[in-house]
Amino acid sequence: MGNNADTAIKPLRVTESGDPSASADALSKLETELAALRAAHSKQSVELEAMKAHLANVTIALIQKETQLNRITSTLGWRLMTWYGPIKYRCVLPIYRWLKNPLRGRTAEEETRFALQAPERQLEIKDDTYQAWARWCEQIRYDPERARRRIARMESRPLISLLMPVYNPEREHLTKALDSVINQYYPDWELCIADDASREPHVRVVLEDYASRDDRIKVVFRRTNGGISAASNEALALASGSFIGLLDHDDEITPDAMLQVASVIAQADADLIYSDEDKIDSLGQRCEAFFKPAWSPDLLLSCNYISHFGVYRKNIVDDIGGFREGVEGSQDYDLALRFTERTDKVFHIPAVLYHWRKSGASAAGNHQAKPYAYEASAKSLADALRRRGIPGIVENSQFRGFYRVKRFLSSPGKVSIIIPTRDRLSLLHACIMSIESKTEYRDFEIIIVDNGSQNPATLDYLKRTRHTVIRDNRPFNFSRLNNTAAGMVDGEYLLLLNNDTEVISSEWLSAMIEHAQRPEVGAVGAKLIYPQGLIQHAGVILGLGGVADHSQKLVEGREGTGYSNFPNVVRNYTAVTAACMMIRRSLYDEVGGMNEEDLPVAFNDVDLCLRLRRLGYLIVYTPYATLYHKESASRGFDVNEREVSYFSGAWGSDIIGDPYYNPNLTLTNPGFSVDFSKPEALYCTYSHDLMSGVVSKVKSGDCIGQYFFAGQNHLSAIGVRFATNHKRCSGKLRFHLRASHESTEDLAFMEVDASEVPGGEFYTFPFEPMPESRGEMFYFFIEFRDTSGPLTLYKSSVTNDVVGPHFRGHLPGEGTLTLRVFCHGQFR
Repeated sequence: MGNNADTAIKPLRVTESGDPSASADALSKLETELAALRAAHSKQSVELEAMKAHLANVTIALIQKETQLNRITSTLGWRLMTWYGPIKYRCVLPIYRWLKNPLRGRTAEEETRFALQAPERQLEIKDDTYQAWARWCEQIRYDPERARRRIARMESRPLISLLMPVYNPEREHLTKALDSVINQYYPDWELCIADDASREPHVRVVLEDYASRDDRIKVVFRRTNGGISAASNEALALASGSFIGLLDHDDEITPDAMLQVASVIAQADADLIYSDEDKIDSLGQRCEAFFKPAWSPDLLLSCNYISHFGVYRKNIVDDIGGFREGVEGSQDYDLALRFTERTDKVFHIPAVLYHWRKSGASAAGNHQAKPYAYEASAKSLADALRRRGIPGIVENSQFRGFYRVKRFLSSPGKVSIIIPTRDRLSLLHACIMSIESKTEYRDFEIIIVDNGSQNPATLDYLKRTRHTVIRDNRPFNFSRLNNTAAGMVDGEYLLLLNNDTEVISSEWLSAMIEHAQRPEVGAVGAKLIYPQGLIQHAGVILGLGGVADHSQKLVEGREGTGYSNFPNVVRNYTAVTAACMMIRRSLYDEVGGMNEEDLPVAFNDVDLCLRLRRLGYLIVYTPYATLYHKESASRGFDVNEREVSYFSGAWGSDIIGDPYYNPNLTLTNPGFSVDFSKPEALYCTYSHDLMSGVVSKVKSGDCIGQYFFAGQNHLSAIGVRFATNHKRCSGKLRFHLRASHESTEDLAFMEVDASEVPGGEFYTFPFEPMPESRGEMFYFFIEFRDTSGPLTLYKSSVTNDVVGPHFRGHLPGEGTLTLRVFCHGQFR
């Protein structure tokens, strides 16, 4: 704060003569001084508010960094990693190699499991668990009164036209589809139906009945059957809304589907909005959820991942000619491909808004039901390549519905393969031999960066090799080793490669150039496989395991495995590993290479990819570049807390929500399973996960509370970990959210049965999202009412001077509660 001496008010003196002019002068002088004082006060008020804002931002950054460190230190990997590497390479592997001969009688699958001591990953979601979670989400989401309040606050309400081509659906399925539209919370819709000359008489009866009951339903009956594209175009001709949504005649949308879409339209400049989806089985149960990434243009060229619920801006649909005939069965995919050639304003709602009906005649229930649809999809892709001027071909995958767009090499050039190494000649020799013998693309050079090898055999090899050798005997710095080599080569492309890799696919180099040559692409990553056949890398996910980790780890490496076959298709990720990464040399120079100063060992590749993304470049993963990777065999594992701290501070907001990973999937390794601990579309923005004892038992009539920072806008849930109970309690738990422990006004309130609280796990208390919560401190407490027995909550091992201790009876206690803070991600 400044010194106010210059603007202090001086005593007013009135002359004894009572001269009016002197009094007026004195008054004028006083007014001038008052004006100066007000200006100074105003300036200081601005400075104070700026200081408060800065303090809030510093506090948020501190909490975000602490959250990331909590995530890391709470994982088993953190506790094992610092000592497992040396043990593995000094003890475990030698013993394994000694035992290998007796193990030859095992099957390949048994040997793989023995070597890695990792059980086969179960990717299928257990239906009963998913159904229970889905019912919980429905109880939270389906609130008509809250929807009415939300609609009343909307400044604009777009009209959404749903298009429904109809042909001989079962009566029950058709009525359920129609009812799902009638029951929408959002009122500004119209349903445009085109019956494609159905032969079943009940179809006309049902459609006419519904149209007579609601004038928002428009129906046209075609005289002849023209196919689904023709019927969809007739439905489109009925539409008067600014957006159109696609609904099949036997599927259902959720009651809040159009409200969620309309909210995105009202808040964002969106041309295309799509959501997550699941299926309804023959018993009417929800199953087989598909939780999608945000807009991924390369994934769309591999499969129709947008699918349902898809809502498109109508004037663009009109401009591109509506639905194209000749691609029946793939008309939606064809529309999405042509539509996204006109716009990239594509938004994703990370919540299930659409239920496919599984039946023997539908593609949702039987992949063999419509073989013509897969041929039509390949045709749509081939036509898209021609329209976009992309030289290449479309190849069918072994698994229906997935494709490879194989681009021709329009900008080939020399590839400089940079391999840092230190001793371990057997690894380096195997790596280079595989490159020389298995690589189809021959315009490459190999640069070996020797980081202080001392083994005589290694030194002799480095003297004799025909490849370029650069020596750097300074302490290991992976970033510097690659940067040094990059500055001394002349290849158009750089290929950063670990010395413990071996080539599998002969097209690996050309498959990476396919994408590295594209001007919109920043970096390209490969599919890396452990020698035992399990995936080591298929893209990097931010937040996984704490800060970032490889996706699909320990999934079988063969085609058709992994979540939605993602390890086996070209798609976008936020980052890829530099164990095998290609980048144009000019681009590497443009971004300044890897960060030598702050990230000498870990996360330097992820940091490089994030800097490329910040400049607008895409990161591409291709499974057609496949290599074995023994993972840090020459150095072991090393995690540096300083690097973790730097990376978390630099990229904290990115770590919270990776756009290419769905927030409904777990961040616990190896990922890609549903996170049943929280409702849909929630991001964990702050957490105290690591436990350190328990608070004393809480009895009926007690209350336990905690202060916390929201971190982001749309605060929507708090998770608390209860200790394991030997028997279930009865009674009620009341959750209160308030501004402080002294406040008596609830910002949010909910009551649950104590019997529902699981022991040893987090229980999440959701509430209506609070739009303006970023940087604000809140207080919650849980009130125990009429409980039959005591409950216990876990304490966190983390001390936090900003948030402070937990409260018991609204008085400070000892220790901080384990908790998680969630904010709602409505769209991305």
